[in-house]
Amino acid sequence: MSKSELFRIELTFADEIKSDEELQQIAQNIARAIVAETNGQGIAPQEGETYLEIVRVTPWYTNETVIEHVY
Repeated sequence: MSKSELFRIELTFADEIKSDEELQQIAQNIARAIVAETNGQGIAPQEGETYLEIVRVTPWYTNETVIEHVY
């Protein structure tokens, strides 16, 4: 195991996403949602001593990564 773990998440929308800008907005929203949850119930295991530091979200067909630091 390492400090960084990669998860695959699939999202299905009612309508087609048509632009890279929309993909980046979705990536930003995902990162913000994870940060918000980290500040709520948390993302790390309840019994562990670790905590989430950084969230990186990269849309599948782009090379632009959204980075959010958890404070």
